[in-house]
Amino acid sequence: MIKLSYILINVQTENCPIFVAGAMGPRGDGYIVETSKMSPDKAESYHTPQVKLLAEEEVDLINICVLTYPEEAIGFMRAAHKAGQRATVGFTLDETGCLPSGETLREAIEKVDAATESTDPLSRPLYYAINCVHPAKILRLFKNSAYTVHLVIFILKSYRNIVKVVEIALG
Repeated sequence: MIKLSYILINVQTENCPIFVAGAMGPRGDGYIVETSKMSPDKAESYHTPQVKLLAEEEVDLINICVLTYPEEAIGFMRAAHKAGQRATVGFTLDETGCLPSGETLREAIEKVDAATESTDPLSRPLYYAINCVHPAKILRLFKNSAYTVHLVIFILKSYRNIVKVVEIALG
């Protein structure tokens, strides 16, 4: 196994910087809402040890994926902010464009943004991601949409279970 420090010292150049992102997941299943959702305070407490560990390893960014409700995202963002880390939030959506908890993507983003609003840019997600949804269903959500998001990364599963990543700037 190649050590990360080797890559950063010997491969990274001024013209080709390397950024390291730490990946995290939800407390429970990424497709089903837990019977007892965590409050933002409980989610912060739950995610803090993982965030601190990644911060100690000096990652450039922390991604959390397949979240099923916004309160967990709020707690995660609080933990990341306290650790001085840039962070992103990825939500799982069903075929109707809603999170498994029932909120629309717009409602979930607005809830997280309202709860993490601050003059410190690290307090809010750098961007939002949408996980595990067919591309055709996602594109329907944004067609004729009245709202925008800074940057969304779609992690799309095709019918052959091949994961593709598409970045789209909206607005």
